[in-house]
Amino acid sequence: MRRKKRQVSLPRATLGQAELAEIARIPEVVTASWELLRAFDKNDARGESQPSLATEESRAALRDAVLVASRAAEINEQASPLLGICASSVADGVRALREWTAALNTTMSMPVSKEDGQADITKIDTPVYIKYNARSLFCYLTQYTGKYRGVIVQLGQQQVGHLPLSLFQDQ
Repeated sequence: MRRKKRQVSLPRATLGQAELAEIARIPEVVTASWELLRAFDKNDARGESQPSLATEESRAALRDAVLVASRAAEINEQASPLLGICASSVADGVRALREWTAALNTTMSMPVSKEDGQADITKIDTPVYIKYNARSLFCYLTQYTGKYRGVIVQLGQQQVGHLPLSLFQDQ
């Protein structure tokens, strides 16, 4: 007799850090979070529509999945998140960095330019890539010529992206 897979609902993003830490220790919740993130990643790689962005409820579930997976990686692997932000401008990239670091409960550090002869990042008027390491707080910015826009998140040994730049806007 086949066992029916139990449906696990993800927590709401309004949870505090203590509650999130408890939930991130529940294997079924972590598995459900990664299933949602992998489905997003698969659709992104194929250029398909994203059901997880269709409604505010599904966007909230995606946010919750990121938060649970991040906290679980921190608990289980002592891993801090790494972010790769592909944005149309410095302002968009820094805004996304600010929102994502706040949501992931990490300290934001302003990116430094890795462009030769361009120390002032506000003078860069092209799309940019921002790399952020939550453990070392090292953050740099370079010009970006790729077509993608979004956030690539590495949580421990797993990576997902390109998640929406604005996923944690107004949270």
